[in-house]
Amino acid sequence: MVAACLLALPVAAQTGERGQPERPVRKGRAPGAPQRPPQDQPPADGPARDPSRARRERPGPSRPIDRLSLGSPLQPAPVDLGPLRPGEERQLMQFARQRLPAVARMLNEFRQSPPRLRAQLERIAPRLRQLRRLFDENPQLADRLVRHIENMELIKRARRMLDKPPGEADPQLRQQILDEVRRRFTENLRIETQALEERAAELEQRREEVIQHELQRITSDRFDAAAEPPPVRELLTRLADTTDAAEREAVLQRVRQLCAQRVDNHIRRMREAAARNRADASAEVDRRVERFLGAGREDGLAAPQPP
Repeated sequence: MVAACLLALPVAAQTGERGQPERPVRKGRAPGAPQRPPQDQPPADGPARDPSRARRERPGPSRPIDRLSLGSPLQPAPVDLGPLRPGEERQLMQFARQRLPAVARMLNEFRQSPPRLRAQLERIAPRLRQLRRLFDENPQLADRLVRHIENMELIKRARRMLDKPPGEADPQLRQQILDEVRRRFTENLRIETQALEERAAELEQRREEVIQHELQRITSDRFDAAAEPPPVRELLTRLADTTDAAEREAVLQRVRQLCAQRVDNHIRRMREAAARNRADASAEVDRRVERFLGAGREDGLAAPQPP
């Protein structure tokens, strides 16, 4: 019942009369969302959460629902990144209607303002590409990530429903909302753990294929090495400049070794994050709920008392 009420809350209810947020939007995560990792250009989908950093974060205000973010426990792969491509707007909208009906409904509410609709698609395009790719590669994992997204959108709506002065809110309803929020955070943590474990096992099984793909990616003429560490940039420069076959092969082998280290580290980090989730699940859910409540307290909302 509570979940149905939250899902029925329209996007328009989150914005002012002219469709603008009622309060300033501060860049950052939705309250309680997994911590975003450094953008180190991983070879494939990797962990999108660093519990040690998340614990040190100061709670921030909730992001209005009209800024769709589609948080996910897996960071998009490099192939998923970039601005909208020609003709892609229609493709992503069709994909959302087929696989993410709740997201499609929210996007449809922006159809009266094409610039805002395109801005939303630009923001979430990497996640939509990732999900579309994963539905081909691993449909069960993709289904879990869709559920994760739905839970986070419901949690953000719950934040807005609680943004009433305590005297105006029904205490029983507030507690029901908090119980639902905790349940969704608990489910999302389980999804994150399963996703990280499954993706790590899959990448390990395809290790040689993934290493070769990464090698081809960073040695491509179209690859921009500006974000790579200096040792990698130096090797790529030598690879591009050398005309000696033996030296080129030696440099190529060294680059391949670095790609292998990157893939192995990537798998290790996912398994470590999953292990932390399992070992610290109850405390992590408590922290996410606390950040969720802290977002309201920063806006002058008294935190509801626990049962």
